[in-house]
Amino acid sequence: MPRILTARSLGAPSLAPRPIVVSGGRNLSRKLTPIEGINGNQPNSVWSWQAPLNRRFMGVVFALAAVNYTGAAGMATAKVTGGGNNALTLTPTISAAYEPTAAVVVAGGAGYGVGDIVNLLNDATGAGAQYTVSAVNAGVVTAVTYVPGSAIATAIDATKFFTGQNGVVGNPRVDVAKKPMRNVPADSYIRRSQAVGLNPALGELPIDFAEVERNWLIQSTNTAFDLTDGTIMQVSLPVGNVVKPSITGYMDWDGFPNTRTVNGQTSRVSNPIKWSEIPVALAAGDTPLNDTNFAIGNEPIQRMWFLGANAGNITKLYVEVDGDIKMNLPVSQINQRYQRYGFQFGRPNYVNQNIAGSNIIKAALSPISYFDAAILPDFDQRFDRRLVFGSNLKVTVTSAVAQQCRVLIETAPGGWQ
Repeated sequence: MPRILTARSLGAPSLAPRPIVVSGGRNLSRKLTPIEGINGNQPNSVWSWQAPLNRRFMGVVFALAAVNYTGAAGMATAKVTGGGNNALTLTPTISAAYEPTAAVVVAGGAGYGVGDIVNLLNDATGAGAQYTVSAVNAGVVTAVTYVPGSAIATAIDATKFFTGQNGVVGNPRVDVAKKPMRNVPADSYIRRSQAVGLNPALGELPIDFAEVERNWLIQSTNTAFDLTDGTIMQVSLPVGNVVKPSITGYMDWDGFPNTRTVNGQTSRVSNPIKWSEIPVALAAGDTPLNDTNFAIGNEPIQRMWFLGANAGNITKLYVEVDGDIKMNLPVSQINQRYQRYGFQFGRPNYVNQNIAGSNIIKAALSPISYFDAAILPDFDQRFDRRLVFGSNLKVTVTSAVAQQCRVLIETAPGGWQ
């Protein structure tokens, strides 16, 4: 009698439900849970958060809210009280704290009375503001006054949220073991996400440690901030001149250490990426820089990003490491190559071409801004593609005009340094 081959006899898995297999009795899934315990509730002050102990963090995302009006000419209104015909339009004045104040009447409508209250409608980013009719002429509104405190908190751009009364943008900062591992202005966090093709939502401050674009790597979490040994991570959030500020958010984490197995031996690894930012004055022409300018000691360079005050005027980059020329090309060609690997430097797309004229996009996404140029040794996403130098790092930046430039530097210190 011939043998009948079945799926089971061929070694195929059973289709019957099986229990989830875990390692060491633990489920291996990453966790997304709310951030709790943020200390702070006032504008123009530094709020803080200490991360829970004994976790490995892939990233944290802070959600920022405050009164956030943009304003426009001739904005529509809707009556809250009274018998007006909803034809009243106003042009509000927006304060330095993004709150409506006085307003100029554009169209006075009809049927209104003194004391009537109206809602201001259709702002690109704000909500809740109300005005009281303070003067009318035969039912036509001639003056209004803002109802103090009526505007409500909505999502707000991180740069606005962290800008103080003196106009200085505070740096949201991440310290691990009392060492600054992230210390850059708020807009750099946003721009850095946009550079790898991610558009943070309006009001998001994303701080990624294990980056999304590297997820295809087997060791994609090796740059996660591993605090499973009890190391302390503290985040400082310098809230600026805003009204009704609030910060919430969530954590992406698990409870497993970063490890590496070689010849059957497993050991812990510490491979965090540190961010810092420096200002550089670029001359018209060539500006030579070195490791002293970048203030990074001998830490290997993972990535370096350049943002000129005059967009599009950084024209060439030259990089030499211990006598080995790593880069010597016009920025236009460098960026073309990087863009093939998914990096973004302003190539037209639906969002960046339409956000200026679309209140829907403005309310959904953080403002769009791109770096002018970059040095990306690891543009293929592999961690080991770093600029490791001994005694001689030379970077020459060529600019078409004299300008100030911000340089975001990512280094691999090999630990909490």
